[in-house]
Amino acid sequence: MTTKLYLSLLLIFCTLFSYAQTNSENNQFEKIKSFKVAYFTEQLSLTAEEASNFWPVYNQFEEAQIEMWQSMRKRAESSNEDPGSLSESEAKKLLEEYIAERTAEHLRTMKLYKDLQNVLPTKKVLLLPRAEDSFRRKLMRMHRERRDQENQSKEIALP
Repeated sequence: MTTKLYLSLLLIFCTLFSYAQTNSENNQFEKIKSFKVAYFTEQLSLTAEEASNFWPVYNQFEEAQIEMWQSMRKRAESSNEDPGSLSESEAKKLLEEYIAERTAEHLRTMKLYKDLQNVLPTKKVLLLPRAEDSFRRKLMRMHRERRDQENQSKEIALP
């Protein structure tokens, strides 16, 4: 138990330490990812064996989600048209694509939970949605605090 706690604290410390070192976008993503690993490991109380089975399944799911979001973003950027200016057939096509993407997302999520049942106790699988939500809230809170600190330092620096 103490080993797991020390490991979690070490991961969090390393994440926060490295967070202060650089600001590049790629490094930011890696920092968030390592913070997420530490956070989920702690929140789900994953043993080393459970973590080694959990992360490949979860990472595969997350990669598919990121691809879908990037695809949706590219489509939205390429069609900057006002929905009111679309013809009915164009609007119907866009809506069908949106529904298909959301359906695929839902199916991926269902597959994730079914796959995780094979590698984790069911009680820990049930904790995953709560851990994801609390991680998002914590990340947003950290972002807001950092932004507020930067704004305060700019205000102080202004004559």
